[in-house]
Amino acid sequence: MRAVAVGWMVVAAVALAGLYIVAAYVEPIPATTIADGTGSFAAPSGAHTITIHDIANRTYALVASDHRMQITDITHLTDPVSVSSISRGADSAWEGALQDVAVYDISGRTFALLGGTIGTSIVDITRPDNPVRVAGTTYDTYGHAELPGGSGIVVHDISGRTYAVVANDRSVHVVDVTRPADPRHEAIIFESRHSHSSWTRDIAVHDISGRTYVVAASLSHTRCLTSPCGYLGYVDIINITRPDSPQHVVTTPSNIWSTWRAGPQVLAVHDISNSTYAVVASDGLVRHGMHILDITRPDNPLPVSAVTDDMDGFTELGGVADLAIHDISNRTYAVVASRDDSGVQIVDITRPDNPLPAGQLVGKLVVTIHDISGRTYVFAGHEYGSVAITDVTDLVSATLPP
Repeated sequence: MRAVAVGWMVVAAVALAGLYIVAAYVEPIPATTIADGTGSFAAPSGAHTITIHDIANRTYALVASDHRMQITDITHLTDPVSVSSISRGADSAWEGALQDVAVYDISGRTFALLGGTIGTSIVDITRPDNPVRVAGTTYDTYGHAELPGGSGIVVHDISGRTYAVVANDRSVHVVDVTRPADPRHEAIIFESRHSHSSWTRDIAVHDISGRTYVVAASLSHTRCLTSPCGYLGYVDIINITRPDSPQHVVTTPSNIWSTWRAGPQVLAVHDISNSTYAVVASDGLVRHGMHILDITRPDNPLPVSAVTDDMDGFTELGGVADLAIHDISNRTYAVVASRDDSGVQIVDITRPDNPLPAGQLVGKLVVTIHDISGRTYVFAGHEYGSVAITDVTDLVSATLPP
């Protein structure tokens, strides 16, 4: 790959089969950094998740690490203000190390689901300066947790009710959170579906052709004595249109990842040009990278393309940790956080069959993207105690003739 700076634009030339694919992109503009230990900021260090939400015409970032969730007013990005924080020990807001946060609005109020390794709690954050816990982990008559621990949480509306889909190691649960103070466990989607050594890494929920589906990435270790050392990866699609009676639709074949000895770590689902795609980032012993699957027909997912770390201009896909997708100026981008490369890869996936590198940012553990006051920002967390906020509004990527 060859990269050349041209004023405010970077042009990267990638040689593929004798052709040159040229990706032109505007350099992102750093906006600000929320640093751990400065002012009253005390949660960005080792952030697991960054969730952005608008409350009462202001914009807030919820940044979660193992033991603390901090709420920061980022309405004015040049002057972020710490509003409040919740600690596991002092506030008993969740059980176990905090893994994920999801926020939803219902009946004029705003609630945050805080998923710990053992249990999940619901916190009223309508007043961000005064968060109040309204529900925690309880158990039904069958011993099922009404709010099980969550390494991944997605909130979605189905038929006029609000549900949390919660990934918890080897199982995925559906919980009715329409009444935040009284959550109800609806169903276990699957539990140890593939093997006793497999676990769910990430989930997405998406509506396709009037039905609601969970897309779940699972990973299991292979035994080195009986097969090449590495991972086996799966992506399961489950119909939850009836939340109390989920129906497994399909499992993608593991050979999509087997040549890399890799397994899917994070995923996101997005509609592009009237089709629905799952973007899945993977780790492996042989390769790291990203696959794009067409799931427009959930019963027949089709591999569309794949990109590999350190090939064809992709330099920040090693040890993937997080993934988000966003539309900017009629184009679609995936942003991927990389632990091993200590960076964020921006990928233009406007043409899912021909993804292009479109830039890199600083970051490592977690990434999200959000519009504020008409501009688009990437929020990227680093393990050493900061969240970098970068303006990517003017990012442009295009395939040009050689």
